Amino acid sequence: MKRRIFSGVLVVGVILCCLSACNKRALTFINGSVMEKTRFSSDVVYDSDSAGRPKGGNFSFVNITAETGAISGDAYTIGDGESLFSFVITWADSGNPIYVGLFDAGNGETYVIPLEGGTGAFDADLSPVPNGSYYVIVLHQGKYEADITGSVSYCFK
Repeated sequence: MKRRIFSGVLVVGVILCCLSACNKRALTFINGSVMEKTRFSSDVVYDSDSAGRPKGGNFSFVNITAETGAISGDAYTIGDGESLFSFVITWADSGNPIYVGLFDAGNGETYVIPLEGGTGAFDADLSPVPNGSYYVIVLHQGKYEADITGSVSYCFK
């Protein structure tokens, strides 16, 4: 029952993310480092309704430890038609800063946005991100040792 409610909340988040630009802050990606995909946790719950959706999805993450992260189940193609990465995220321990971004499926390069505060709705300009295939990632910055748990809904437009 809890999983159905949580999945419903995630679906609503995706819809709101994709349909509404209200109350969103514009952000810019910073080029991160190259990472190994094994650095990401398997403690991720994917919403089965988002499987195979070419322009967006959502997932939840549980007990992500310092300097590790969570990764989407699907890679998304960013090409000439997409200019924004829109997402809604919430996490606890909200005092822990995180990165949200994209992980290049080909070379492991990351493009991330630093966030603090535990929740928000954002738009990020995709112009600094080269065309390619990317996973969506959430990374624990490692500033504080407490684990993070939360969810993210996202779309490309």
